[in-house]
Amino acid sequence: MKFAVATALVVATVSLPSFANSGGKGGSSGKNGSTCAQCHTGTVDPTVTVSGIGDTELTAGEAVIFTITVKSNEANTAGRFAGFGAATDNGGTFVVTTGTKVLQGDATHATKKAFTAGEASFDVNLTDLQAGSHTLYVAGNDVNGNGGLGAGDNVAATTVTFTVAAGAGEGEGEGEGAGEGEGEGEGEGEGEGGCNNSTGASPATAAFALLFGLALRRRRR
Repeated sequence: MKFAVATALVVATVSLPSFANSGGKGGSSGKNGSTCAQCHTGTVDPTVTVSGIGDTELTAGEAVIFTITVKSNEANTAGRFAGFGAATDNGGTFVVTTGTKVLQGDATHATKKAFTAGEASFDVNLTDLQAGSHTLYVAGNDVNGNGGLGAGDNVAATTVTFTVAAGAGEGEGEGEGAGEGEGEGEGEGEGEGGCNNSTGASPATAAFALLFGLALRRRRR
């Protein structure tokens, strides 16, 4: 009995780090109401900011690399680490960049990152942008790195609205169609007019006929 209890305690202790998700977690950006705060329950929330999207002109079909910065508000950041989770409402497709990975369609940290001067940043790549107005959901972690959950791990979330303009290809297609139609119409009109004019007498022919008639009348006299 004592052996069984000891074994259970060892398994529980070893399993704790896996729940801490030091390698990132999908579905915790706040998009569906769930963030890392479900497990990390500290009280000193970090400041999460996003740059490079929302204030940048974007075009459908292209890609944008933006930066997520987590700023710790703890008095001492030694031994503390940052992580993040990001998602959009079908605004594009995330791809892996250095220090990030994609899980369940969300971007997240591949490994936790130590704070430098109280901050840690991650570059995120969003490709195949879709035209329209979209929302980016971001949650940032400031954890104590002990591999466990609960107090001492802080979480904050934010959102950014960004707009993607329609691709230039759509407008060019419409312009080409209109130009071709107008060109064809003008060409046909000119051709038809030329054919109609050919059935009438030219000014030179009419003048010759008039002079010939006057000459005949003089002879008869």
